[in-house]
Amino acid sequence: MVGAGGSGSIFLSHLCRIWQAWTKLGGDPFTVTIYDPDLVSEANLARQCFCEADIGMPKAQVLAQRLVGFFGVPVTAEVKRWKAAATHHDVIVGCVDNIKTRKEIHTHLLRSLNGYWLDLGNSLDSGQVVLGGHGLPDVLDLFPELATAKEDTLTPSCSMAEALLKQDLFINSTLANFAGQLLWQLMRRGGLNHHGYFVNLGHGRVQPIEVPAP
Repeated sequence: MVGAGGSGSIFLSHLCRIWQAWTKLGGDPFTVTIYDPDLVSEANLARQCFCEADIGMPKAQVLAQRLVGFFGVPVTAEVKRWKAAATHHDVIVGCVDNIKTRKEIHTHLLRSLNGYWLDLGNSLDSGQVVLGGHGLPDVLDLFPELATAKEDTLTPSCSMAEALLKQDLFINSTLANFAGQLLWQLMRRGGLNHHGYFVNLGHGRVQPIEVPAP
């Protein structure tokens, strides 16, 4: 898990539910590592899975302790940025809001040739989920303009109300649900007929991204 904010903090609970179901069905247990250097702030409440008692604590650490205690899943926290050179994972779940990290994950995926990248990205009330790797195009393959787009230079929100003006309350949880379904279908069924979704809550639309023909 790269990023434990809006989408990441919610998706982690889905990932733990997948772990429970997967192991009960006889699948091999897997481990989860959370990478995020940020601390919980007041602006994170409501839209992210944190409470007032968490303010000032590292996001990755808070979530790891909570998920280990509640789900019993082997989750560890890395209170730092993810770096490709020091890691090897079968699946990278990217829930980041910066272009630099997306490009690093994309490059890592091209070099490793044996992993998946599940990317979640959103704006105010719309976003996309894309599962790439093992022959599937990733989010930067589908949208190369993202690699050269201008970074968001807005200052961090100081309050929950201000944060909700930038990202609506349920966009992150909606994307996390679709991302969880994609990963679960891949693991449970061994294949996909679509590998992503476009979601627009403002217009009430969901459009699947079909798996390209061989």
